[in-house]
Amino acid sequence: MPRRKRSLSEKDISASQHEAEADPRISGPDENKRRAFGDKKQARKRPEKAGGLRLGGNRFGKESRLRKKREFDGVFAKGGRYRGEKLLFVFNPNGSEISRLGLAVSRKAGKAVERNRIKRLLREVFRLNRDRLEKGMDLIMSPLLKVRPAGYHEYEADFSRFVERITAKSRAPQKREGNTPE
Repeated sequence: MPRRKRSLSEKDISASQHEAEADPRISGPDENKRRAFGDKKQARKRPEKAGGLRLGGNRFGKESRLRKKREFDGVFAKGGRYRGEKLLFVFNPNGSEISRLGLAVSRKAGKAVERNRIKRLLREVFRLNRDRLEKGMDLIMSPLLKVRPAGYHEYEADFSRFVERITAKSRAPQKREGNTPE
């Protein structure tokens, strides 16, 4: 017996409409009471420590970085230099309360993965030890290329020697010119 083809014309479709269904959202004891449907997300406040300090107080935000070419150029032009075992430090007072870090890692240091690792380590050294540095210092750290790549502790030791050298120079009595008895 041959099968009959089904026709999908309008005459086969029911003309009666379904009644409006109830609201598909869950209501009653199981509904989500945090926010009304359709409201935009409410801004969440970050948790605070006792005393009103936000968590993550030791962050390395944008205000702690040298970001523009003119900032780097100013430090390179006017700044002092200190060569450690693994790093070259170029530093200059910036006249503000925040010490800022710039990183100069050459392509000669390796492929992008290796350069990024070096930058992560140097940022971490600065972030954890910046309170030892004088306030208001712009600092550029650059790894020395003739030396094998170093680890965190080697970079941190170099940074510590740099800080000791800088603070010793700033505390040393300076010679005064002018009215000196002869």
